[in-house]
Amino acid sequence: MCRYAFVNYKQTYACFSCRKVFKKVTFDDYIEQQGKKTIVLSGCKKKSEHDRLEKHYNTTMDEIISEYNESINKCPDCCGLMANVGMDFKAPRRNDTKNWKILDGMYHIGVIFQTCGCEGFGYVPRTKADYIEYLRNRLREYQGYYKNIEFNTSFSVFQRREEANRWLNKIQKVKLELKNQ
Repeated sequence: MCRYAFVNYKQTYACFSCRKVFKKVTFDDYIEQQGKKTIVLSGCKKKSEHDRLEKHYNTTMDEIISEYNESINKCPDCCGLMANVGMDFKAPRRNDTKNWKILDGMYHIGVIFQTCGCEGFGYVPRTKADYIEYLRNRLREYQGYYKNIEFNTSFSVFQRREEANRWLNKIQKVKLELKNQ
């Protein structure tokens, strides 16, 4: 059963610089904490009524979302940006710099640590050699996806171009991460 579907869990944010993890309040909980004005604004369906309420409360939903993002994205220790690493992220010990570096690299190539709650998110390399092998395998996998795009007739020309760009971007990120090892 998908445990994350029924409960509003806090999101996990990591500061890779400080090697710390924080649980942050969800947007729904945040607007509840801010009072009724944000709940009223977020629940309003008619544009005219929504505009009237924004004027009455002297704020907009965009401003509320921006305030929320600013409050949860900053590390309380170093004030650097934190990464939303998903609810399945398992942080290594703070002094385990090698594993923190591996997880940072995985995050930056696009690996997310988020599932529906039924299973884990997959393999996490523990050593630098395993990580390099993981990156090489990921690179081969992405290159295979990229090569298969031209044969996919279910996509329009535009969709094939978009998919090609997406896989090229992923390939470049993995190559850069391999280069940095």
